[in-house]
Amino acid sequence: MARQDLQDYTNKMANQISNLGSKFGIIGVYYSASELEPLGTETFPELEVIPSNKISIREAAHLQSAGLVSGGICNCKGECNSNKCHCKKAGGDCSSRCHSGRSCQNK
Repeated sequence: MARQDLQDYTNKMANQISNLGSKFGIIGVYYSASELEPLGTETFPELEVIPSNKISIREAAHLQSAGLVSGGICNCKGECNSNKCHCKKAGGDCSSRCHSGRSCQNK
């Protein structure tokens, strides 16, 4: 996962552990301060609004590498009308490559 897609979500706990947020949601793993590297003063506009849904680190890596917002495929079996659809969860539309022949409400 690209480092710029993560930021300290500032959900500090009493024992100094934090979770990270990405442009796809809050990663459901907690890290101690010693495990995190500061990003400095550089700003990342894509991280100004972090969705409140919890995702696994594997799912965050998949969403980042697959580029679902810009042309990936979701392979949904349903109609893509809930956040179970990776394209919809990432804020993008399904493409014709996602699931040919099936109805889709996320176009």
